[in-house]
Amino acid sequence: MGLRRRHVKFNESITDALKREVHEEYGTQPKKFEFLGFDEVFREQNTKLTHWITFRYKVLLDREKAVINESDKFESLLWTTLEKLPSPLHSQLPHVLEKYKNQL
Repeated sequence: MGLRRRHVKFNESITDALKREVHEEYGTQPKKFEFLGFDEVFREQNTKLTHWITFRYKVLLDREKAVINESDKFESLLWTTLEKLPSPLHSQLPHVLEKYKNQL
């Protein structure tokens, strides 16, 4: 489960942005995806206050087709279960797992 911060281009739907970002990052299209909900994230980055609105999706990929297309951002791909997630976790991931645990 990734927590990538990406953007929606002008005149692009959220689902088209999701498909584009998955292809850019993993070299494949989602087999299927499901909207989970949205979150607002307020935090400070480099002394600047930020407000992110994040649309959360559960995305299924074909693991035989997924590759690292952005090697400057990813070291490796790991297929695991929620019970065996590596450490450290992204700072937002514990909140996401708790909020959407019944949908994962």
